[in-house]
Amino acid sequence: MTEYYMIDDHISVEVAHSEDDPDAASEQHENSAPKQSDSPTVAALSNENIDNQAATAKYLVKVCWSKHRSSIDAGAFGVFIIIAMILGILTVCFTSPNLTVQKCGLKLKETPRQPISYKYGPRSVAVGDFNNDSWSDMVVANHAVNAVAIYFGQNSSSFSTPIQYPTGNGSTPYIVAVGDFNTDSILDIAVANFGSNSIGVFLGYGNGSFEKRAELSIGSSRPIFIGFFDLNNDTTLDIITANYGTQSISILFGYGNGNFSSPTSYSTDYDSFPSSVVTGDFNNDNYLDLAISNYGTDNVQILFGNESGTFAAVIRLSTGLGSHPNSITVGHFNQDVYLDIAVANYGTNQIGILLNNGNGTFANQVNYSTGSASL
Repeated sequence: MTEYYMIDDHISVEVAHSEDDPDAASEQHENSAPKQSDSPTVAALSNENIDNQAATAKYLVKVCWSKHRSSIDAGAFGVFIIIAMILGILTVCFTSPNLTVQKCGLKLKETPRQPISYKYGPRSVAVGDFNNDSWSDMVVANHAVNAVAIYFGQNSSSFSTPIQYPTGNGSTPYIVAVGDFNTDSILDIAVANFGSNSIGVFLGYGNGSFEKRAELSIGSSRPIFIGFFDLNNDTTLDIITANYGTQSISILFGYGNGNFSSPTSYSTDYDSFPSSVVTGDFNNDNYLDLAISNYGTDNVQILFGNESGTFAAVIRLSTGLGSHPNSITVGHFNQDVYLDIAVANYGTNQIGILLNNGNGTFANQVNYSTGSASL
């Protein structure tokens, strides 16, 4: 029997015989003389068989060595390729011209501070061109002195001394906004008076001066937010307020001449403390809906609108325990055609995103941290 062994990637050949083979027995016993076969023909055949096996072994050794050498050659070639690639990369890196990264061209500069003193108690600011000189002006709600102050822009960095318009004793103006309430293409001002539970309307003349047209009562509401939208599709602006005192929102429909209807109110639930309101078509029926951030009950409340400009069905979307949503806005945040909602959650220092499913329902809120001390 012939056996083959692999030793260091080479073939070792050992020719052996069974215990009955007299030649094998003679190799195991040094003092025993080799026995001669009784048949010379059989011996000749055995020798020939051994020669053939030896030749086969030599052939296998040659083949395996050839393959082993081919493997060595292939490995060397691979190493050569890797070295060549490294040298090529280094050549490109050290010989290519230096590339500069384009930086943002936005530059900010400090401007002179304006006399909006804290003693006035500024609570809110809105921007518009009140005197039609193409410079942006500011109107500020100063709750400590019961007035709104107008600062006229004079150039790209400075403003005039403010002109004060009283909002009434104890009115405590909380938030101010601008819009065209009498359809004369001139900006007007409306202010939510927290102390007197009213909305003050100032109609603009287009030259920077204003007339106090009305003070609209909204009960014991304590308004802390005001916004303008066309809720009934009559091309005139309507007023919405969020009411801290009555846990509600109020809608005053505009007539297009600076006058408004009596308020229509919608409850936002007990202890909800609504803080902000936005509009949008959240169920794709072509009617504006309302989304309200409820600071006290940690949710967003949606009121669905109809063709009459009223609101009926209500859903509530949780913003998380202790989140205290303080402000709300809408936008397309995932590049579909449905309006999504974003809320600023004061209690958890997070921005919450509510993605619209397109049928008046929303996915669960996804939160993004604004930092532990962002408030």
